Amino acid sequence: MNRKPIEAPSMNTTLFYGAILSHQFIGDISKDRDKYRIRIIFTFKTGEKYTKHIGFRTKTEAKKAKEVLIAELACNNYWPFSYTAEEFFDFWLYHHQLREQKIAYATYMTYRNVIYNYLLPAFGKKTKLEDITAQQLLEIFDSISYQSVRRQMCNVTNIAFQYAFQHHYIKSNPALLLQISAKKKIHLEPREVPVFSVGQIQKLLFYCKKDYPDMYVPLLLSVTLGTRISETLALHYYDIDFTSLIVYINKQLGRSTNEDIKKV
Repeated sequence: MNRKPIEAPSMNTTLFYGAILSHQFIGDISKDRDKYRIRIIFTFKTGEKYTKHIGFRTKTEAKKAKEVLIAELACNNYWPFSYTAEEFFDFWLYHHQLREQKIAYATYMTYRNVIYNYLLPAFGKKTKLEDITAQQLLEIFDSISYQSVRRQMCNVTNIAFQYAFQHHYIKSNPALLLQISAKKKIHLEPREVPVFSVGQIQKLLFYCKKDYPDMYVPLLLSVTLGTRISETLALHYYDIDFTSLIVYINKQLGRSTNEDIKKV
């Protein structure tokens, strides 16, 4: 069955540079026009080099900033680039989650829904990642009506911002407060699962066999065995012991994303 491949957006190439391997200051603090500047060359894991110029109004400010920069570099707690919310979440979803973590298609769709339907519209795509606050996350959370989406948002922001913090794209993690607050606001009520009567199941199977014959056998198996769709699709004849009347459910089959990503 031919499926349209997942189209990955173009991404900021600096996100692929890897860790900073070394750095070197170019000279001392120098005055350039009306600014006092620090110049530093970074070498990254991929071999890429980048020269950064940082300007300050006074020489005193420049000296203090250089001392802070040296300390952060010594602690491996500095990153020379700044990203928008859109740049980071595109990279986190399509590269880190899909290519590196190899998440399932259903997980990808859940993450994508939260990011592109809730987070980015609320932040603004061009908002700097480091400017996103805990208060903004709480406001987005409170604006969501469905408990299931609230849980998904907590999960996505927790994983994504922790990743950003660990890679030094941000200095602090704004999602921590949300995790604490969400526990008090998410109602852990048992889900109401509809139960069909025998008559309703018979009607369902009848109309399925009549109008959607290709779906009849999978539906019949799911109804009689109580299996998930992914478990039903993964069944083979050798999973059925016709003598003992036992069906062995030991795997699932879902849409894969491993070879289903197309670069744009």
